[in-house]
Amino acid sequence: MKRTSGPRQERIVRNGIFMLMCVGMGGYFLYDGWIGYPGKNFEENRLQLPVESRSKADGAKVYPGANMANVPEIKRRFDDATAGQRREVLESAIGGPPSVELSDALYYFGQDGLLKVGKSGDRVLPEVDAIPAKKTLKDFQYQKYLGVFVGAIGLYMLYFLFRVIRTRAEVSDDGLSLNGRKPIPFNAMKSLDTSEFRKKGKVYLVCEGGPAPRVLLDEYHFADFDQIMAGICEKTGFQDPVAAEKAEKAAKARGAAGTDTDSTK
Repeated sequence: MKRTSGPRQERIVRNGIFMLMCVGMGGYFLYDGWIGYPGKNFEENRLQLPVESRSKADGAKVYPGANMANVPEIKRRFDDATAGQRREVLESAIGGPPSVELSDALYYFGQDGLLKVGKSGDRVLPEVDAIPAKKTLKDFQYQKYLGVFVGAIGLYMLYFLFRVIRTRAEVSDDGLSLNGRKPIPFNAMKSLDTSEFRKKGKVYLVCEGGPAPRVLLDEYHFADFDQIMAGICEKTGFQDPVAAEKAEKAAKARGAAGTDTDSTK
């Protein structure tokens, strides 16, 4: 006598969908943190240029040194510089030449905004205008952390899904084997705890000398749960909770049908 059951299809589908959602959302958050948000800020920086000059921002360099957190130090050094030193001080503090240079202004693109410095001819004017972008560096970091966290859940769910797919129960003359483990012999099975079966679909196999004192058999886990329970009860003489529930439902259906028949007479 051998009765086997693999995993319930519904469980595979539900866990698979959740896994795909987590992996997809994790990838989306990471994309935003590394590419999406920086790209949006770059476009905001470009829009600060006059319309006719925006094409000059194509491929413009972005300087972490021009980030908003560095503005106070840049302004301090800039204010201490002479007119002839201003460009050199800017390039030293920020890390290079302007991202875009126009006839009337120098633009330094940062990751979270830009710095605009006016000029007249070759003379750099003494004002630094800091223009923040919509997305901050904290927004970047938050998306990255969120992506790692949700992505990690997705990877765990992938591992869990493989375990779900490999779910297997087998009732043979040797006893009950779950997921390829050593069979629990029938003489070690003392009773069935079915107190949670009607509401939750869970049956606990109470054992003595088995791998655990209580072994969970979940209707949601096994495609042919009724066959597994029938096999156990056939060998042990326990009352089959699945068969009992089916018989009760059938009796109620017959009673309801008889009531309908009497009401039509």
